[in-house]
Amino acid sequence: MQASAASEDDKAVAGLMVAANCDCLPAGIDQSLSGHKNPDTLDRQTAGKLLQDAAGFCHARQLRESTEPLCLRDKTAIGKAKDRPEYCGCLAAGMRRLDDKEIIDASLAANAAFQASARARAKGEAAPAKPQTAITRVEETCRQTPDAYR
Repeated sequence: MQASAASEDDKAVAGLMVAANCDCLPAGIDQSLSGHKNPDTLDRQTAGKLLQDAAGFCHARQLRESTEPLCLRDKTAIGKAKDRPEYCGCLAAGMRRLDDKEIIDASLAANAAFQASARARAKGEAAPAKPQTAITRVEETCRQTPDAYR
């Protein structure tokens, strides 16, 4: 039974990756390039920035669309299973209120914190405090008041 759950989780993650990389990213790149008269003449730095912008947009969109279903699958999302649907609905509603920049900034901060935590653990040190971001504020609000964003 556990193998089946892992397989279902793998399928869910694979579906998200396909949606981001095959559906969203090409359209995002096209949109980024549409503002340039001759995209073939873009320098490497500008092209890289446009790709980053497109990836950021797709990440934000993906996070908004997948928050509730992934939260509902995550048995650790909140302590009591009966509270999970309410919490996850609040989380999804809160995420929909965040703009792309807030989501991208929060994701970058979370990644930096993860890297710092891994380095600290490797050295036998305490992990640094997690950063406060727009996403962590939504999570905290939903833990305290599950109908906050409805």
